[in-house]
Amino acid sequence: MVNKDVAIKSLVESVEEYSKTSFDLLKLKYVERKADLTSSFVTKSIFVVVLSLLVININIAVALWVGTFFSKIFYGFLVVSSFYALLSIVLFLTHKLIKTKVNDSIIADELNEN
Repeated sequence: MVNKDVAIKSLVESVEEYSKTSFDLLKLKYVERKADLTSSFVTKSIFVVVLSLLVININIAVALWVGTFFSKIFYGFLVVSSFYALLSIVLFLTHKLIKTKVNDSIIADELNEN
């Protein structure tokens, strides 16, 4: 009888220790995932800001350069703006396809990570 009580007590202690360890592991996985998402967001945000500044400067340079061909600087800006208007229309017409591709990519990424 005493051996059974000792065995049961030992089993209960093992189960408690296992559950504490499992909970600690879940917390650590959560912290790791949160840190990964945060660091990815910060680095990608910085990249987007720098790339945006680069694109803006290139667009201004192209608009000025094109404007010199038409002898009116504002024509260059009109041409560059027209290009972006056309690009916006194409993106608007294909946004469902792009959204589907991005969703599929994110889902595949998440499933491969686990």
